[in-house]
Amino acid sequence: MARSTFLSSVRMPNKRLSMRQIKEILHYGCQRSQREIASTIGASVSTVWEYLQRAKRTQLSYE
Repeated sequence: MARSTFLSSVRMPNKRLSMRQIKEILHYGCQRSQREIASTIGASVSTVWEYLQRAKRTQLSYE
């Protein structure tokens, strides 16, 4: 039991996104929901959220 508790608390590293996927996140960031973007590029919603937050912090936009 203790082992499963330990393993459930270990966070797995995220797979890196390709430049195409990052551009799609930035392009659709204001037009679609994070869930729709994640489904389109095959990434998790939390990954999409993280990239959008990074772009916002650096004032980066894709127009």
